[in-house]
Amino acid sequence: MMEKFYTSVLLSHRIVHQTGKGKVRSHWYLVLTGNGNSLVGYGQGKHAKPRIAIQQARAAAIKNMDYVERFEERTVWTEMSAKLGATKLVLCPRPVGFGLRCNPSLHQVLRAAGFKDISAKVWGSRNKMNVIKCAFMLLQAGHAPPGMGDGIGGKGAKLSRGVGMMAPIANAGPLTWLITGTSLGFGYRLALIALSRGDNSKKERLKTFQFDLSDSEDVVKQMVEDAHEVWGRIDVLVNNAGWAWRGMLEESGVSALQTLTDTNIIGTAKITFAVLPYMHARRTGTVVTISRMSWKAELPSIGSYAMVKSALRAFSENLGAELAPFNIRTLIVEPGSFRTEGIYSPGWHEDNLTADYDDLRKAAQKTFASLPGNEPGDALKAMTAVVDVVRGEGPAKGKAWPNYLILGEDGEAAVWNKCAVMLDVLEEGKDVTRGTRFS
Repeated sequence: MMEKFYTSVLLSHRIVHQTGKGKVRSHWYLVLTGNGNSLVGYGQGKHAKPRIAIQQARAAAIKNMDYVERFEERTVWTEMSAKLGATKLVLCPRPVGFGLRCNPSLHQVLRAAGFKDISAKVWGSRNKMNVIKCAFMLLQAGHAPPGMGDGIGGKGAKLSRGVGMMAPIANAGPLTWLITGTSLGFGYRLALIALSRGDNSKKERLKTFQFDLSDSEDVVKQMVEDAHEVWGRIDVLVNNAGWAWRGMLEESGVSALQTLTDTNIIGTAKITFAVLPYMHARRTGTVVTISRMSWKAELPSIGSYAMVKSALRAFSENLGAELAPFNIRTLIVEPGSFRTEGIYSPGWHEDNLTADYDDLRKAAQKTFASLPGNEPGDALKAMTAVVDVVRGEGPAKGKAWPNYLILGEDGEAAVWNKCAVMLDVLEEGKDVTRGTRFS
């Protein structure tokens, strides 16, 4: 059975372009689409024929639809505000039966999302486009949909601290965590911190399962089923298990890289896909992926590791976009250099050594030999931060869901450095970049 969507035109304009062949007229529409039950989106379309322009805008709106949280399925959780240009919008929760008291454009947006009791106030400019964008920035805890822009020059306008409807699934009592790779390192510490919150520190609250990322899909599904039966739910899945060696990519060879890919990437997909049906059923959940900063810096000898972590990052990013309508969140944790056990245990790949890489390999080995015990990051503090974000506690309390969690000052520096490199690439190559569209 097809779900029915509420659709309305929010804005429309007639556009005239003067060309060498005369005036070319077209119609532009901004269309709203929602199901009246926490799914809402908007999009734009332009065409010479109004009917086609509206169809284009509706298709874009459906594509941009996202999940919004509602308190008691009728109002927002708390007072929220967002500012875009000269426009400031404030949304306030109201009691049952209060209704929607706001301007007509906001009324349509809120009704399409399924809100019933909200008051709204617009300060400063009442530009309709900015008001609509502010509303979506608040409801969807992010920026305007791709292609719509977030303000002057298309630059993203940051939300005020504490706003956004994509709040953590926290403060609802003890959570059930399924954490892979808990024998040591990050996984071990994460389990300790998760158990220490609330009444979860008792031994009977901990259950261990033996499995390997290389196990068959049926074995992994059975393990997840057994885990689910213990407490009847899985609130948080943490994909932490994985391995890789150090060594030059060419020396690793295709066969070894294939094994690495099957174990780390496909293995992670196996357990994630086994857990997701339980989260779908409850319309809530969190999938955490422990990544690494290695994808942001090209360092000889960690290519296989960076390859795996980059793939898992892309996997989690796209998974998050697909799961958002069902209130299932993803969090990518990207630590810098932290002091943990076992991180250097896989050793070096030496099956196919090539003389050309001797100097590079020796330099890399010397660098890695100096690292153990000198890493700046405290792994226990890092995993405390992860639990804080998932539970919405500590420094994460009241903040919008982040999607990414960068840990460590060196991790922060790596992100800034990568961004600087890519911005330089865009600036230097902008003539080539922009010269590829149809004339």
